Amino acid sequence: MKNYKRLIACFVAITVFAGGFLFTTPTAALAATTDSMENYAPGADDAQEETDNTNIKDQYIEYNTKPAVKTVNKLEKWYNVCTSVGRTLKKKRFHYSNGGCKSTLAKGIRSGRKCNCALYVSWCLQEYGAISKGKTFYVKGSGRLSKSLGSKVRVIRVYKKAKNAGLKPGDIVCFTTPHACIYAGKSKNGNRLWFDQGKIATYGNSNGARYKSYGKRQEGYLNNRTVSYIIRIKDL
Repeated sequence: MKNYKRLIACFVAITVFAGGFLFTTPTAALAATTDSMENYAPGADDAQEETDNTNIKDQYIEYNTKPAVKTVNKLEKWYNVCTSVGRTLKKKRFHYSNGGCKSTLAKGIRSGRKCNCALYVSWCLQEYGAISKGKTFYVKGSGRLSKSLGSKVRVIRVYKKAKNAGLKPGDIVCFTTPHACIYAGKSKNGNRLWFDQGKIATYGNSNGARYKSYGKRQEGYLNNRTVSYIIRIKDL
């Protein structure tokens, strides 16, 4: 009987202890949670998280953004071709000549290395794609063109002084002298500029002389020369 009472007493004690644990612990936990929420500063962690995400986004965009590609308009492309062909005449040691010339720049480099004003313009037109490879022209004594150049260019009859001819940058200008070169607009000082690979661009300013210069330059003597025809590339 005594043992039975002891068992009952132990059972009651365990029950009371367990009950106290079960009912007091959640309350304490709830109180701790409530205290944590009371001490919570709204927006602090959220702002930090938003800032961090923004930085990541910015880094991603910066990493994947390609650098801007400079676009070259058609007139600049035409000028680049005119400069490049002229540079080749100097670098490859071409000579001015009205005979023994080739129909393309590539053939001229391989054999002869001879050029003149109209052939230079023809090669520029070929390299730009305004006329077919191998097609050339020259200016006759009257200032007229030797042949038709195709549908990608417009030929305009003028017969006026260059300063009054209504030239546009990029125009191929044919003179009655005869002579052909390319008008490159005006300098900051208002002087007309030209791409001209005639005799004037050589060391001796004569037949057989080697080319020494290329690119845009001022040639004031052309202003009072009579322009017979303008060859204008249609897509400029």
